[in-house]
Amino acid sequence: MSKTTTTDLNLVDDMNEIDIVEAIKQYADAYSRLGQAKSQYSEILKWGREFPAAPLPEYVERGTPRECFQNCLNIADDANLIYCEGFAIRPSLGMLIHHAWCIDPDTEEVVDPTWERPEECKYFGIDLQMSWMINHEYTGMGLEQFLIEKDKEEQEKEHQD
Repeated sequence: MSKTTTTDLNLVDDMNEIDIVEAIKQYADAYSRLGQAKSQYSEILKWGREFPAAPLPEYVERGTPRECFQNCLNIADDANLIYCEGFAIRPSLGMLIHHAWCIDPDTEEVVDPTWERPEECKYFGIDLQMSWMINHEYTGMGLEQFLIEKDKEEQEKEHQD
């Protein structure tokens, strides 16, 4: 049986049927066809990775719905977690959402204080180290800024070689 991408779905019964990387590629390809070769979708595929979903640990309180960026900023430092941003898919939506979550540095499993049943979701993104966040006075929703900087760093390296 072939994997299903989010464009084929309204709601998702089985998250195992979704390939989040393929879904992000579809968005990147759509932007490319519109003449935008680089997009947050193509860049996240280049720099990001998939993170293993897990239930919310008991030591983390559920945050405010629809405030993922703030929820994760609030718990990242306090709970010794790593803040992440990228795209996620939740069964009740069946589509890519720009989202924030944290990961446990020991297990690298997702700690998502915002969504119900995070163990049923798919996550693909970038972990933003606290030092980067402090240096940039980060307040949330900085994925695009981070990707632009990574691209500039890569271009500078290419020019040096």
